[in-house]
Amino acid sequence: MIKLIKTVIVAVAIGAPLLANAADKIAVVSLDGAILQTEIAQEVMKKEQENAVFKDKAAQLENLSNELKELVENYKRDEAVLSPEQKLAQQQLIQSKETEGKALQKQLMNSQQQLRMALVRNNQQVVFAAAQEVAKDEGLDLLLNASAVLYMKEVTDITAKVTDKLNQQKAQADAAAKK
Repeated sequence: MIKLIKTVIVAVAIGAPLLANAADKIAVVSLDGAILQTEIAQEVMKKEQENAVFKDKAAQLENLSNELKELVENYKRDEAVLSPEQKLAQQQLIQSKETEGKALQKQLMNSQQQLRMALVRNNQQVVFAAAQEVAKDEGLDLLLNASAVLYMKEVTDITAKVTDKLNQQKAQADAAAKK
């Protein structure tokens, strides 16, 4: 038993420096972030925001917000002279507008979230390959998805490098298509 404990202590003493060296070659990457920060993803999201339906809903939300602000200001100003029935009617109107605004805002956020999810889903294999290439180029021993890491003393984040690699690949593909 004592021999086993000594063996474990020696193994830990010898292995600890090796683990420390391995820790120097660990990095994280936000795969979703790498995809969403590419030039093409930014263009797609910008086009979505310029889409007539999106613009119409955004304008509706802005108008509703202004209307709600005015209703609240008027209510506060006139509250002292309103009858209980008028107060209740104004409160219900304000509440109705708030509910309508939240629903519209949720629709806009959901459409943007669905677009982001589609971009990530449709480009997963490409970003995996780019992340692996960057990891090899950087001489990394271990590459972790940033969303899976809760804590790491010193973090090397290669997300920007992966995004650059994806942008370079797109530029090369575009150049090859023009030839």
